[in-house]
Amino acid sequence: MIISHKHKYIFIGLPFSASSAINKELIAQYDGEPLLAKHSNIPLVRKVFPDLELSDYYIFAVVRDPLDMCFSVYNKFVTNAYDVFTDPKYFVENGGHVDIRAREKYKVINEEGLNFQEFLQRYYANIPYDNFLSLNTNELNGIIFFDQLNTGFLQCLREIGLTPKRDLPIHNQTSKKIQNYTLESNFEQRLFFPFKYYNRKWFGQKIELKWFFNYLSFRIVNFYRHKKWITRDYKYYINRANKSMVD
Repeated sequence: MIISHKHKYIFIGLPFSASSAINKELIAQYDGEPLLAKHSNIPLVRKVFPDLELSDYYIFAVVRDPLDMCFSVYNKFVTNAYDVFTDPKYFVENGGHVDIRAREKYKVINEEGLNFQEFLQRYYANIPYDNFLSLNTNELNGIIFFDQLNTGFLQCLREIGLTPKRDLPIHNQTSKKIQNYTLESNFEQRLFFPFKYYNRKWFGQKIELKWFFNYLSFRIVNFYRHKKWITRDYKYYINRANKSMVD
């Protein structure tokens, strides 16, 4: 997450959404500075900085289609980019960011040879799909569509009141990529409709009665899931703060 008190903006770095490129550009060119952790969410900001008037800030993030995002996640597991799932230096217990659940998932996907649809069915189909966009969606003043990254970034700068200095440099691209995928008919809509409807401000979804109970399940699960995510966000922040004090 990046904040500029001078220009009154906050950028939320959602995972798998080109946050590294935008973080670097905001710091280098637009008086941004890191706030909390790279992928922190607005509820944590409210908890840690209760006196910060968020209504004074232009809050924005990158919105990415969930199917595209899931494929990016799957691609990382299959290709093991930068050896993050096998090199101990990336493991959480060694100060990295890859926890044991991610390593177990990597092992299952590769040992069983799961294709993309099998991956989605195994890890996303039984519990309604969601990602951190939903934690922040009601706080956002603007968004950047992932497939229009440069155009959207420059537009957000203008809405903040800044004159863009250059096009957005791209960083942290994964060089190892697998091929495209095919899914069964209606599988994508069945899996992602509740998430898209909840975030309909950005995806433009309208309620379809045949998916009503899917959406109801999504809201019930998210009541508890969002609390869990917020608690985990805060614990991660506290652990980092304590480690910094020790170091």
